[in-house]
Amino acid sequence: MMSWRERIRAVTMMELVLAMGLLFVAAGGVMTILVAGSGYPRRTQYVVVRDALVKAKLDELLADSTPPTYSGGYNTYYGNPDYEFRVDTEIANFDSDSSWVIVTVKGPKPYETTSSLRGLFVRPNGAALFAAYACNSCHATGTTTPNPSAPNLSMATLTQGMNDRNASGLPGPALTIDEYIRESVRDPLAFEVAGYTVAMDAYPDINAMPEEDLQALTAYIKSF
Repeated sequence: MMSWRERIRAVTMMELVLAMGLLFVAAGGVMTILVAGSGYPRRTQYVVVRDALVKAKLDELLADSTPPTYSGGYNTYYGNPDYEFRVDTEIANFDSDSSWVIVTVKGPKPYETTSSLRGLFVRPNGAALFAAYACNSCHATGTTTPNPSAPNLSMATLTQGMNDRNASGLPGPALTIDEYIRESVRDPLAFEVAGYTVAMDAYPDINAMPEEDLQALTAYIKSF
C-alpha cells in the first residue's frame, strides 16, 4: 500500500507528464499554423499575378481589330517561364466579325492552377462609323448622285484618285487602295483630287480616328 508521500509524488509526475504532453501538442499546433501561414502570402501573390495577366491578355485581344484565332495549346506568356496562356475563340457562324474569346493563364510553376476570363470581340461596324464620322455629309457612295463638295467613294473613283496620286511625282512608293484611303484620312493635304478643295484637315477627330475604326471604314468604303 502506497504511503501518502508516494501518492503525492505519483500525482505530481502524472501532472508533469500531462503538462508536457499538452505543451507538445500546443507547440505542434503553433508550428502547423506558422508553416501554413508562411506559404499563404506567396500563394495569394501568385493568384493576384495570374488574374492580372489573364485580364491584360484579354484586354489586348479585344482591343485589336483582327479577330483572335484559336491557339491550339498553351504558349509562354511573353517570355515569362512561370506562366503560360492559351486563347480559345468561338467565331459566330452568322457574323465573322464577332466572336467569344476565352483567355486562360496557367501557373506559376509548380502551382499549375489556372485563371480564365471570357469576353466578346466585336469588330467596329463600318456603316455605323461612316455615319458617326459624318462621312456621308460630304461624300456620295457607289452610284449615288455625286456631291460637288467631295469625291465620290465608288471603287472606280478611288482607283482613279489612287492612280493620279501615284503619277503625281510625290516621293515614296506607289500606294495601294488601302494605303491611299489611309493617307486621305490621316494626311488629307498630301494629295488633292482634281476639282476639289481639301477640307478634311479641318476635322482632327476624323484624321486621328482610332486605327480599328480606320480599318473598318476602309473595308466598308471598298465595298461600294
